[in-house]
Amino acid sequence: IGSGAAQLIDACSYPSQQPNSDPSDCVLIDKGLAKLSVVKSLVPATDSGTFNLQVNGTTKATGGNLTDTGTIVVDAGANLVGETAASGALSDYTTAIECRDLHGTGAVVGSSTGGTLLNVTVAENADILCTITNTRKAGQITVVKEVTNDNGGTKKVADFPLFINGTSTTSGVAKTLSPGTYTVSETNQAGYHQKSLTCVD
Repeated sequence: IGSGAAQLIDACSYPSQQPNSDPSDCVLIDKGLAKLSVVKSLVPATDSGTFNLQVNGTTKATGGNLTDTGTIVVDAGANLVGETAASGALSDYTTAIECRDLHGTGAVVGSSTGGTLLNVTVAENADILCTITNTRKAGQITVVKEVTNDNGGTKKVADFPLFINGTSTTSGVAKTLSPGTYTVSETNQAGYHQKSLTCVD
């Protein structure tokens, strides 16, 4: 147009007022296609969480560790990869997304940490594999021992071995642990009895 360069973008003259209009009058510019897959990775692999794996806002697969959407044909260009929680809460995990060409064996074409969405640019004819990794946030247990010597006793805190799931721990020292069920115990000493055991968050 004028002295500038012009590019034809998806034009169609059908239907029109012309008596000889025909669908063949439509001129469509092919945007190009590519392949995109999304796979779930959980840490630890035995975690019970399930997730909705999404491409461009549509859920393509739901499940836990190693769930795979399979190959999805998409338009080349910007595509949105993400997830929502199917069970549990995303806030219980740290999330990282990495997308690689050649179905996961090639160069990194997009990545993010801390979010559940990634806008990845997919080249025409590319085969992109995106891995969404969710790592369960760890918790801590601190065992605090108190000793009451009001009947002539002389024992100290250090005289009472403390354990979390059978593993020795020190009174007042936090232990970082994976989510799960744990047993807190101690080795009692002669002349003493355990008065109480209370856990608070």
